[in-house]
Amino acid sequence: MTHFDILNRINLNTTPQQAAAQWGVTPDSLELVNQGINVVFRFTAHENAYFLNLTHVDLKSQAELEANWNFLQHLVEEGAPVSPPVLARDGQKVIAIQQEEDTLLATVTRAMPGELVPEGMLSEETFHAWGRALAQMHNAAGSFQPADSSLYKTWDGIWKNTYALINRSDQAALHEFEQVDAWFQDLSADTPDFGLTHADFRAGNMLLHEGEITILDFDEPVWHWWAADMARPFLELSDYPIEDRRQARGWFVQGYRSVRSLDEFWVENLPWFMRMKTLDIYAWSAAHWDERQEITRQEWMEYYQRRFENLFTW
Repeated sequence: MTHFDILNRINLNTTPQQAAAQWGVTPDSLELVNQGINVVFRFTAHENAYFLNLTHVDLKSQAELEANWNFLQHLVEEGAPVSPPVLARDGQKVIAIQQEEDTLLATVTRAMPGELVPEGMLSEETFHAWGRALAQMHNAAGSFQPADSSLYKTWDGIWKNTYALINRSDQAALHEFEQVDAWFQDLSADTPDFGLTHADFRAGNMLLHEGEITILDFDEPVWHWWAADMARPFLELSDYPIEDRRQARGWFVQGYRSVRSLDEFWVENLPWFMRMKTLDIYAWSAAHWDERQEITRQEWMEYYQRRFENLFTW
């Protein structure tokens, strides 16, 4: 059973209202905004806007969600540009909602002003702001000391799962895994450039308002090198001419360096992190293919396989 099957069991007519009531919301204000790995609603309460995130206990434990809540709250306290988490009326970080035999878990963050950043080539100002926001987040994340670090995913755990998901007849993916794996085996995690990352730092998780970025969606923080976050925005640029990609990289790095120092080693080797994340997306999606897609699974796989080589060029 896929996560889509599990989340499709959520009764969208009753369960979100039941969950949102724990934060004092009027049911009429609920609006579905996303149905992916989680189910997300926007609502208003006491003249403020919020996002309600629902997931299933089979997909994420309450302890993991509370750990994510703690990380996000730390970032807020350290001045990072993120949407603050909000406690329920009884002071809980995560609320369990029972829907017949299913247990669903709810969290809430405050909605911030702005519009979602569009994918693709953006202006120099936007890429600069994007880099600044990430550097601010990394500055804040660097001082985070969780009570239990094991509640967060690790890069090598995800990488092992990526390998397990690759079909053994998929020679293109297996070859790509071998190349990327060999490079990462020589990379040390004993460095100030390693910490708890956002792990999905893409346009769809950013709000742009008056030239500044707010970072959204801290559902899957991962122990990784900071460069993994830096590489993520450029996956959507893989089909653009290399001159455009290099220009965007320059703007982004310039913005990052205006807030935080960055060794040239990480800039030069961002393609390895791009290739790792791309293969992770490829392996997971191929193994959990959603037949509602407009293209066939085979067409999608062939497209991604062409990206493997393209992402090596920087």
